[in-house]
Amino acid sequence: LIHDHTGAAPASLDGGPPVVQTLHFCVAAKMATYVRIGRLRTLVNPANWRAAGVERARARSGATLVAVSERVRGEFARFHGVDPARVSVIPNGASFAPPREPRERMRHRYGIPPTAPVVLTVGRDDFVKGFGLFSRAWTRSGVADRGAVWVTVGGRAQARAASRIVTGPVSAQEVVDWVHAADFGAFPSHYEGCGLAL
Repeated sequence: LIHDHTGAAPASLDGGPPVVQTLHFCVAAKMATYVRIGRLRTLVNPANWRAAGVERARARSGATLVAVSERVRGEFARFHGVDPARVSVIPNGASFAPPREPRERMRHRYGIPPTAPVVLTVGRDDFVKGFGLFSRAWTRSGVADRGAVWVTVGGRAQARAASRIVTGPVSAQEVVDWVHAADFGAFPSHYEGCGLAL
């Protein structure tokens, strides 16, 4: 049994061992979302077209398909003609265990005052996550002037500004610890197939 979640299964596997492919995301749906909001440059990004091609190949393959959400299964049906009955849905998992690092120590480690309101976003630096949209709202709201701090768990590297902290890559446990250390969560994504961050 071969589990492939990185691309189109090699043709050499046809007729060979059973192959299970996971549908994590629908690039065709993401592109449609981008066009709808006016981000037309998505149409000239070769990586998007390559990824959509891989999706089409998966849709046509004989592999067993597993989608991470009902939404992704529906998008593959709509954009690639996959029979929904052919796709099993097994949601991504998330741990909501107690924090290992207490809220006060977590905030102290990052230099956040104990009483400062903390807003949490989770994810990589990518347009799809909507952090640019949230940044504009954050600036207009003026909450940073009143001591609020915006923490993004993720990103390519650590970064810090007056009211903004980007942790860079952290362990899964630290993500859980931040969920407990924050006061609010923001989920401004333009597109999510599963929304594990939520």
